[in-house]
Amino acid sequence: MKKAFIAFIIILISSITAYCQHPYKQNLGGIAVITFPDTPKIKTVSSDVTEYYTNYNNSIYFALLSPLSPGLKDLIDVNNIDSVYHIFITAAIKSSKGHVIFKNNVKFNDLNGVEFCFTSLAKGKIFYNYSRVVYLNEVLIDYAYVSQDSVKNDDKKITGFFNTFKLTIKKEEVIQSNGQVIAAGLGHLTAYISIITTLLLLGFGGVFIIRKLT
Repeated sequence: MKKAFIAFIIILISSITAYCQHPYKQNLGGIAVITFPDTPKIKTVSSDVTEYYTNYNNSIYFALLSPLSPGLKDLIDVNNIDSVYHIFITAAIKSSKGHVIFKNNVKFNDLNGVEFCFTSLAKGKIFYNYSRVVYLNEVLIDYAYVSQDSVKNDDKKITGFFNTFKLTIKKEEVIQSNGQVIAAGLGHLTAYISIITTLLLLGFGGVFIIRKLT
């Protein structure tokens, strides 16, 4: 009888835990949606930059929505979207003092994007940042899985999150070939993304100010 009661309690606790975990479909600026494993926190970094993140099973699920403003025009090929991704990734690696593990051009939802993984260091601990970046309609969207554990890029924790990204606008409304519009503060955004996610994993709080260059 006692064993049956203990088993019942265990099942009840498991059920409550499962019930409290709600997959949440997050709207990303009316352009796309992505499903987090739990309801994400929303942080307005600046007037036009928004972060979405949740700490789930000791890992961070993260998304960034950043409408891009004119700038850095002399540093990119005006019709080459790859230059946008190159600036973003280069800034991420430099700011985190880490290194690239892999970087691949990927196509999803009929979009040309980049999927990459890099390490970052915080409080003496190494974190693995699995990120996918896509630029469309003058908006940069970055979503990522961050963990202290190194996993394969096809791990279900990553692909399960990445594959929930869906466009909410019509395909004929998608514009990707306007690389001349780019954020002047793009590199600085990436630097703070790395810091924020690793500090969240470590349980620290902080105030971060992201300032766009003029």
